[in-house]
Amino acid sequence: MHFSTIDYSETGFFSQLVLDYLKNDARLSKFSGGYMDEVTLANNLNAIKGKNYDRNALSKTLSNQYKNIDKEEIIINNLNLLLNEKTYCVVTAHQPIIFGGPLYFILKIANTIQLARQFKQQFPQYDFVPIYWMGGEDHDMEEIGTVKMFGKVYKWDTSQSGASGRMSIEDLESTLTQICDVLGSSEHAKQLAAIFQDAYQEKSSLKDATRALVNTLFGKYGVLVVDGDDADLKSLVQPIMVKELFEPQAYDLVKDTSSALESLGYKPQATPRNINLFYLEDQVRARIERADNGDFIVVGTAYRFTTSEMLSLVHTHPECLSPNVILRPLYQQAILPAVAFVGGGGELAYWMQQKAVFDCYQVHFPMLVLRTSLQPVFGNQHKKLDKLSIVLQDIFLDVKTLEKQYILQHANNSFAEVFDAVKENLLAEFSKLKRIAIETDVTLQGFMAAEEKRLEEQIKVVTAKIEKSEKAKHSVAIDQIHNLKGGLFPNNNLWEREESMAALWVRLGPKLIEAFIESLDPMVKKFYIVTD
Repeated sequence: MHFSTIDYSETGFFSQLVLDYLKNDARLSKFSGGYMDEVTLANNLNAIKGKNYDRNALSKTLSNQYKNIDKEEIIINNLNLLLNEKTYCVVTAHQPIIFGGPLYFILKIANTIQLARQFKQQFPQYDFVPIYWMGGEDHDMEEIGTVKMFGKVYKWDTSQSGASGRMSIEDLESTLTQICDVLGSSEHAKQLAAIFQDAYQEKSSLKDATRALVNTLFGKYGVLVVDGDDADLKSLVQPIMVKELFEPQAYDLVKDTSSALESLGYKPQATPRNINLFYLEDQVRARIERADNGDFIVVGTAYRFTTSEMLSLVHTHPECLSPNVILRPLYQQAILPAVAFVGGGGELAYWMQQKAVFDCYQVHFPMLVLRTSLQPVFGNQHKKLDKLSIVLQDIFLDVKTLEKQYILQHANNSFAEVFDAVKENLLAEFSKLKRIAIETDVTLQGFMAAEEKRLEEQIKVVTAKIEKSEKAKHSVAIDQIHNLKGGLFPNNNLWEREESMAALWVRLGPKLIEAFIESLDPMVKKFYIVTD
């Protein structure tokens, strides 16, 4: 594999906020807490030293979560390292998603490994543990229960509701069979099918299967999977939950920050609520609201709690409360001594909305790192690019631009060479004529302007007719351009956001993971293209 890079701005797929953050726009520093560089990392290391983390509880809880997992020696070592005050975390987060979901899920975890290694080289006196925080309390089943492989969508047909991580995967068997069949019969395909079978046939819940899958793919690199849907972990943030229920401040803080971002021209990613907690139990994940009489109600259910009952619930059953998108980063950072968070553009956007909330609760805000993005161009696609005279960096141009580019390259020579010059000369000569006419009779100014406009329109008509004729001559190539763009960018989206890693694994096998870790560096701040 060969990796090359281009600027994120050249792809057309990233928000202005992301592009400005990558340029170290000073206006964003108060929202991001710094920039993606070694200076910010060093500042984070110094700032986090004064924070108190219950490392014993964290290590003990994670050891318990891993009790039924075959652990590599490096996993055991990293669990023990968390007890050391000179150990810090590099974190990414995502909800459990069937069969590894889109490619970017894999890229995020590979990035945490790369960064942990890189930070260790920069600061050898510290240790850095890569963490995948599994958001098993999410319930967006359209995303969680869908995976696309080789252009075909596979869905988990389940009637279950509530927290996705707790869901039984017994009814995922037919989807597993379909996916193993579509992978094919090559050695790499059989290997991936076996990995999926081990994860999804042997485990009872989606979060257990996801941990097993991530451990198989990344365990030898020391990645720890943290299940946030854990009573012991939530007990560590009881004061935050109590504050959010009885003296909520997140709503106003995030709202003010969102307004400040909007004033700079950025669109807020997440919307705060008066209470940013869900009530959670089997088959139920619903918003908590405060009634007029002070009671707490669970929206869409018959559940109702008095103030004393809710306070008791927080202290005796914290697992029944679930932070939403506004409080989840705070919860995550209150538990983990993390110096960096790796996320996509949308994630970084809603983290920037929450800096004031972190400050309010005196929880350390990490360095925000944009995860690597990757566009694969393999085999037949590369041959088609060469045939169509499209250079690799131009694949992000829209179809119309690529059509015109191809037509100009292959059009009738006389048209291609002289048309622009003829057009320029026509307009220049008419401009001279207009000036002479107006000097002769100023009342002709309106008439000549209208005629000039009409000439421009006629030139456009002639241009369109010639281009249409040329396009017809090259209809086969134009269709190939459309098909090529559709294959590279399914649903007009980045391939990494649509397709599973399966297509790449079948080609390259397990060395794919090592290549991602070794070759993709998010601190480069470039978009990667990978070719054969």
